[in-house]
Amino acid sequence: MLLRLRCQAPDLETQIVPGVSFNLLNQVEAGNIDLAVVIKPDFVLTKDLYSEPLLREPFVLVAPPDMAGDDPLALLRDAPFIRYDRTSFGGRRVSQFLRQQRLTPKIALEIDEIDAIVRMVEHNLAVALAGQWRERADHVRIVPLGESLTFYRELIVVMRYS
Repeated sequence: MLLRLRCQAPDLETQIVPGVSFNLLNQVEAGNIDLAVVIKPDFVLTKDLYSEPLLREPFVLVAPPDMAGDDPLALLRDAPFIRYDRTSFGGRRVSQFLRQQRLTPKIALEIDEIDAIVRMVEHNLAVALAGQWRERADHVRIVPLGESLTFYRELIVVMRYS
């Protein structure tokens, strides 16, 4: 995407600013940055902001490769769980899913960095719920939630109308 951007707008100055979606959204709204790619929040954006959808990815259960079982609800009930930070937009989706399924997993750790979550699952710490694109990790097992349980996180690009 950055290569295409560079080809289409060679004079554009690009700076990548990492951060959690909520903070990036606030920076766009304040005019500190021009646009942000964020997880779609569970609230309506202010009238000054414009958004476009980029990607919709299903959540899956990520498990250590040697962990037995294919029932995602049973694994969430029985195995230690790495929780996606409940204050983040993606973490709120996970919290909503857990409430709907009446699950209270044994929390091993709570963190907002998906790559770190998957890495910890790789090292057999626990199971986690993460976006499907995380399949690239060779040392974890992906357990689909199934058609009736699948929920999604949406990535959007946000900018000011002005």
